[in-house]
Amino acid sequence: MEKNCKIFGLTENIKDFRQQGKIIHPLENIILLTIAAVISGVDTWELIEDFGKCKKPWLEKFLNLENGIPSHDTISRFFQLLKPKEFQEAFLLWINAIIENKKGDFIAIDGKTLRRSYNKKDNKAAIHMVSAWSNMNSCVLGQLKTEEKSNEITAIPELLKILNIENSIVTIDAMGTQKKIASDIKKNEGDYILQVKGNQPTLEKDIITFFDSHLNSDSVHFYIEESKKVKHGRFEIRKYYITDDLDTISKKNDWAGIQSIAMTEATRIVNGKISVNKKYYISSITPNVKLFAEASRKHWSIENKLHWSLDVTFKEDNSRVRTGFAAENFASIRHIALNILKQDKSLKMSIPRKRMNCAMKVDFLEKVIKL
Repeated sequence: MEKNCKIFGLTENIKDFRQQGKIIHPLENIILLTIAAVISGVDTWELIEDFGKCKKPWLEKFLNLENGIPSHDTISRFFQLLKPKEFQEAFLLWINAIIENKKGDFIAIDGKTLRRSYNKKDNKAAIHMVSAWSNMNSCVLGQLKTEEKSNEITAIPELLKILNIENSIVTIDAMGTQKKIASDIKKNEGDYILQVKGNQPTLEKDIITFFDSHLNSDSVHFYIEESKKVKHGRFEIRKYYITDDLDTISKKNDWAGIQSIAMTEATRIVNGKISVNKKYYISSITPNVKLFAEASRKHWSIENKLHWSLDVTFKEDNSRVRTGFAAENFASIRHIALNILKQDKSLKMSIPRKRMNCAMKVDFLEKVIKL
C-alpha cells in the first residue's frame, strides 16, 4: 500500500505524546493497525495484536515493523492516553479530505450511549457520544462526547463548530431544539429542521394550536405518502404538513431564521389496530413540503445506518473498553472503520460481509482501505 493512501492523512495531524526516547512502535503503526483490525471484524485489544501478527507480511508493505507488532497492552495504553480532542480534530481533517460538501445534504445529529463504557472502579458514568451523519456521503462527519453531568444541549453547539454545514439542512430531535443551536446553524450558513416536544412547551402549544385549527388552510402545504404494506399485515400512511404562517408562534423572533412550522402524521394499521402519531417542527426552510418530507425521513438514517450498524455489526454496546480515554477513542475508531467501509463502492455487499472479506483477503482489505 502506498504512503499516499488517504488513510495515512489521519495520522499526520496527531502529535505523538510519548517520550521520544522510549518510542518502540510509531504512532501510525498503532493507529493504522487498529483501524485495519476493526475494519476486519476485531473488537478487543488482544485480537488487534493477534490480527497484526497474522497479517504482519502484508502490514510490512507499508509500515515500519522492525520492532514487530505492538502488544495488546501497548495498544491499550496508547488509546487510554491519546487526547480525544486531538484525535477528533484529525478525524475531521481526514474526513473533509475524502468527501466533498454537497449542496443540499441532510445532516442528522443524534446521540448514543456506549452502554458498557461505565467504570464502577473509577466511578465513571457510561460515555454518551453525539454524532453527525451525512446522508449524501453516507458517513460520520464528526463526533463529540458529552461532558459528565451534562447532555446533548451543550455538546451539539461544540460539534457544530467543527462541522461544515454550509448549504445543508441539519435535523435534530427535540433535545437539540434550543435557541442557541438554531442560531449557530444559521451562523454557519446551514438550515435546520428541529423537532418540538415538551421541553419547549409554549412553542409546542403554539404549533399544535395552528394545525388544529388551520390544517385545511390555503397556507398549509400538504403531501401524503401512499400507504404500503411493510410486513405481517402492517400498513403505514405518512402525511406531511408545512406552512410559513407563523402568526400563532408567540416568540418566533427568538428563533434565528425561522421560516416555517411543520407537522408529520403517521397512521399505522397493525392487525386491524390503528395508531396515530403526530410530531411537530420548526424550520428555517421555506415551505417546501416534499423537501421537508425527505429531510424528516432521512433524519432516521442516523439510527438505521449508523447506530444500528455500531450496535449490531460492530457490537458497540458489548464493548468493555473503558479505561482512560480508550472508550471515546475506540468509538472514533469504529466511526472511521464504518466510514471506510461505506465509502468503498467496489462491490455491492453488506457491511458484515465486507468485514468478513477484509479478514480473509488482504487484497480486498487493501482495496477497501485505499477507498
